[in-house]
Amino acid sequence: MPQKRSEQRVLHPKGTANFVHDGIRFVGLTQYVYYQQALFLGDYRIAEKILKAKPRDQLRRIRKEAVDTDASAAWEALYPEVLKRGIKAKFAQEPTLCRWLLQQSEGELRKVRSLWDFSAADAEPDRNLDESPGSGNLLGDALAEVRQQLARQH
Repeated sequence: MPQKRSEQRVLHPKGTANFVHDGIRFVGLTQYVYYQQALFLGDYRIAEKILKAKPRDQLRRIRKEAVDTDASAAWEALYPEVLKRGIKAKFAQEPTLCRWLLQQSEGELRKVRSLWDFSAADAEPDRNLDESPGSGNLLGDALAEVRQQLARQH
């Protein structure tokens, strides 16, 4: 029996997660976010390890080496902007993905729980992941905001 429209999950187009930001090639959004966090914490050794790491589990392990609980509140405040910059870089570099993003409604984008290598639950495990704006589904909120930014540019 086919799913009703409201029950269907929003699926992103197939493709690689690779993109370039500030002249650095990232293998995915997870690597980008973890790299930015290491830079924020001033841990350039860990940032370099993150750039060289490929498997997702290896990235998580390396990221834990850089965790600074004293800076966690400051990082949490900066995190949504970092996420949006990474998403915008990825979608702006691939016209097919950009067209797909522009065709989605904000409501549908807010339901997105994962994007290639990146999961809203993985990045923010203690947050409430409902679909309303500002609800804590930072991935969905970021996608919706990037969609608005790209729509203004096109």
